[in-house]
Amino acid sequence: MKISYKWLQDYIETNLTAEQAAEKLTDTGLEVSKVHQFNSLGSNLQGFVVGEVKALEKHPNADKLKCTKIDVGTAVLDIVCGAPNVAAGQKVVVATEGTVIQPKNGQGFTIKKSKLRGEPSEGMLCSEVEIGVGEDNSGILVLEASAQVGAKIEEHFKAYTDQVIEIDLTPNRTDAMCHYGVARDLRASLYNESVALKLPELKELTFEAGNHIAVEVQDNEACPRYMGVTLENVQVKESPDWLKNRLLAVGLRPINNVVDVTNYVMHELGHPLHAFDADQIKGEKIVVRKAQKGEKIKTLDEVVRDLTEQDLLICDKDDAMCLAGVFGGIDSGVSAKTKRIFLECAAFEPVHVRKTAKSQGLHTDASFRFERGVDVGNTKQVLTRAVNVLQELTGAKLVGSLIDEYAEAQELKQVGFDLANYSRIMGHKIEQPVLEKIFQVLELKVLEQKEHLYTLQVPAYRVDVTREIDVIEEVARIYGYNNIALPSTQSVSFASQSKEDYQQALKQRIAYFLSANACKEIMTNSLVSKELLAKHNYDQDLVEMQNPLSSELDVLRPTLLFSHLDALTRNLNHNNKALRFFECGKTYHLSDAYKEKNCLQISLASEEIEHWNNTYQSGFYALKALVDGLLEHLGFAVSNFKIKEVAKDFEYGISYVKKKLTLLQMGAINSAFTKTMDVKSTVFMCQLDFDLLFELIQQQKTRFSPINKFPTVKRDLALLINKQITFAQLQAKAFEMSPKYLKQVDLFDVYQGKGIANDQKSYALRLTFEDAKQTFTDEQINAEVDKVLKAYTQSFKASLR
Repeated sequence: MKISYKWLQDYIETNLTAEQAAEKLTDTGLEVSKVHQFNSLGSNLQGFVVGEVKALEKHPNADKLKCTKIDVGTAVLDIVCGAPNVAAGQKVVVATEGTVIQPKNGQGFTIKKSKLRGEPSEGMLCSEVEIGVGEDNSGILVLEASAQVGAKIEEHFKAYTDQVIEIDLTPNRTDAMCHYGVARDLRASLYNESVALKLPELKELTFEAGNHIAVEVQDNEACPRYMGVTLENVQVKESPDWLKNRLLAVGLRPINNVVDVTNYVMHELGHPLHAFDADQIKGEKIVVRKAQKGEKIKTLDEVVRDLTEQDLLICDKDDAMCLAGVFGGIDSGVSAKTKRIFLECAAFEPVHVRKTAKSQGLHTDASFRFERGVDVGNTKQVLTRAVNVLQELTGAKLVGSLIDEYAEAQELKQVGFDLANYSRIMGHKIEQPVLEKIFQVLELKVLEQKEHLYTLQVPAYRVDVTREIDVIEEVARIYGYNNIALPSTQSVSFASQSKEDYQQALKQRIAYFLSANACKEIMTNSLVSKELLAKHNYDQDLVEMQNPLSSELDVLRPTLLFSHLDALTRNLNHNNKALRFFECGKTYHLSDAYKEKNCLQISLASEEIEHWNNTYQSGFYALKALVDGLLEHLGFAVSNFKIKEVAKDFEYGISYVKKKLTLLQMGAINSAFTKTMDVKSTVFMCQLDFDLLFELIQQQKTRFSPINKFPTVKRDLALLINKQITFAQLQAKAFEMSPKYLKQVDLFDVYQGKGIANDQKSYALRLTFEDAKQTFTDEQINAEVDKVLKAYTQSFKASLR
């Protein structure tokens, strides 16, 4: 939210600079993200001054350049200029050393002292484009002869300047969604300085005889209060400069004096208003009602919108004119032809506004405020203020009477406060006179006090203060967290760890291992497109969103596959050629009940990298080495898993199975997926069931053994086998035949082609033997290898090459 500091100073008398005020606001909970300069010309004119061309001569080393001497008031500068229209005696715009030139459609640069073709140049003579006041760059901008030498350009053009404070407002602080609300908080932060707060001046409304628009509210729950007045003889025209500049400073585009006043008062007092062209209201009556089945409305953005029976509308006798609290209709808005308006100031129930805004995909200044709750009791004050300004700017007169449909006046909330609770929770004691001063500046009225117990009345605009803990937070933030001394000792209570704590520790352990192996952790969106899932047969048991942000984000993901493909596509398109991603995330499913699963997804993709130190290897075996290394790091022996081939989602791949449960599957992703997601590289992925991994780790028994002091022995075998036989079968058979001494079986070469029958292939295996009690003899190793070879021959008809 943007706050104009000049505008803010209308309501509070303080000598603070904008930066000091921003620091105060941040300390009290209204976090300021930045403070920046604003001028009505739309560009930064700092460093630009009026200069006079005192002398002019041809550049000795360039035909199209001229050497000038420019008087800027404080000095005479040597400046080389190439503009064809520069002449002696002209008043010109000069960018002095250090000035930043930032054209609207070009690259910015900073003015420095330099030499151009051997001649010194200490600045730059500027065109309209360089200072952002026009589009003519055919030559320099020549000012009128009366321009004062040395004057700042922003003063010469009489630019409106301001400082804008940008606040990252939390959703609960509806009271601070306006300039007066921020001034109120700033005054509270200065509670020791007796700073005055000034309300906008309000003049009593005076009505003349005439016909006014009648109002009927059919749903008092959705619209607890609706106020309005009718104004005639309205002159719709351009707003005066002071009003346009204030709106521009906070990021709003001026439209006309009527619409601008409604926006001005909303940003001043925090309550949205809406102006209708009264001549477009059929039947001279406004009806506030819910939409009917099949009803439509064409809104200001010229979109025809389908309505639901939960949408609250502002209607005339026949048609819907406005989405209440959200967006206006195109037919009832104020235009240059408008002579008579109905000005609305209402309070709408937050949940109704939020549902309509979400279902219609709209986010407006009005809905932003109504969704969070506005002060119902402040409605008349806001309407009066808007009418006062409108009458001043348009010459309008009020006719008929004030409309005020108020279902039931709301009682102000009362909250109990115990000073002892404050001291216990905040860890420090506050003196009662200081406490009561803070109550006063927060407008928390003390109804009753008994020693350290208070009964407080909360102002209506503080919709977020409902409990004692809220009051404690209010007092603490105004007192200042920086003023609360740190205790000399700290107390710590130890709690037993939950299952979630252990799972988080495991995720951290996995993340450390994968990060150490050149992987990058990513976090992807949990929402995906239902249409995309259906295209790849993932349309079963989906958890659909009731109010999706868009059609591309309308279901919770049943797999991390598509999220990772999207991330790979984006990175490859940005020329990141070597990608190794991982994510511990949730997938969502709906069968008999809603269910969440924890998953680990590892994704590898890369284009060819020509570099001797390429650590980002991609491919099936790179992925398998990474996954096997992770499992071994977590204490699993890969040989203890059954390995099966997989088909779903993969061109080729394998799965690891334990106790008939699939722990993971990995391989090359099916090209149908990569084609849909526009991934121009082969993608290798591992999808691991984290919940099952956690269970298996819980079942593991940790065994410690001394480092083996005896050497291992390795033997290589080159086998001819039927090409239908897998490495997993050979590996399992080897461990079956030598369970005591065989520790590892590796496949280090596969060959098919010349010299080998079409139905056969050659596998090169490496068998690693180890014994913790002895050094092997050749006879022992030969006996173990013979047992494995014999089993291969009998079971797979294998032969040595």
